[in-house]
Amino acid sequence: MKIKNLIIVVLLAIFSINITIGQTVIGVADKKSYNIGDRIEFSFKIPFDAKVSQTLIVGKSNSDSLELHTTIIDTIRENNKDYLHYKQYYTSFVSGTKNLGEGVAVKIGDSADKIFEITPMRIEILEYPIDTTKIEIKDIKTVLEEKFTFKEILPIIYVLLAILIIIIGICMLIRYIKKKRQNIETPEVVKVEPKISPHIKALQSLEDLRKKKLSERKLQKQYYTELTEIIWIYLEERFGICASEMTSSEILSQVKANSSISQKDYKILDDVFFMSDLVKFAKYETDQIIDKNLLTLTQQFVINTKEEIESNEPNK
Repeated sequence: MKIKNLIIVVLLAIFSINITIGQTVIGVADKKSYNIGDRIEFSFKIPFDAKVSQTLIVGKSNSDSLELHTTIIDTIRENNKDYLHYKQYYTSFVSGTKNLGEGVAVKIGDSADKIFEITPMRIEILEYPIDTTKIEIKDIKTVLEEKFTFKEILPIIYVLLAILIIIIGICMLIRYIKKKRQNIETPEVVKVEPKISPHIKALQSLEDLRKKKLSERKLQKQYYTELTEIIWIYLEERFGICASEMTSSEILSQVKANSSISQKDYKILDDVFFMSDLVKFAKYETDQIIDKNLLTLTQQFVINTKEEIESNEPNK
């Protein structure tokens, strides 16, 4: 790199001696003085011919005292002439006097038949002013111990909580797997309630109705309402007759068509429904004898029409 710079300097010196070939161009800075670290702008312009190439030559490398950052080239027109306008930006961190553009030249053409030398411009890099009268000199203090804060152990707490949650999750998973295995190995025994025969339920309901003593308390309407509901449930469970959705005449028609119900039992139901309709809809008043008699007839109907359970024991 040094040999290359030396060659460029020698070439510049040779061409500067030849007055007919070398020309001088004056460079301009945006200011004459700068603070340390400021951006320094240095510019110059060279006549431009689109048919002839121009090559920028920087013969002096960067140093700590003056550093070239960027070169921007643009075309301008002044007094009906075209120029290539060169802008160079420097920075310096060392105070003192500097020469901008030193060692910079522009070669015109490929055969180095013409060179424009850039006349350096002197600038000054200023030091930052320091007022020593306002500086307060303080004693050197010992290293302070940092106070303990809750934020210091907060990450540790988060980690411990995460570990605790993971452990709880693992325990719950193990417990769930064990419970599932136990359910598979020992299937749950479903307790099946024994089915109560329709006639047993009906007879029990009739006995419960008798114990309420509704007839003795002059509550005949409620008495016959519950009585007919007991018969409806029995007919539905024993014979499949949806009595709760039928009128009394429709129920009797279904009962009459059932071959397993005798004419005598049909007559019992006819009497019970007839009296019940009189009390519930015609507000007919009965006495305890009639009420008891109809309850007994209903019990007799249930007993006569109950389903016979076949015995599996062999005949002796």
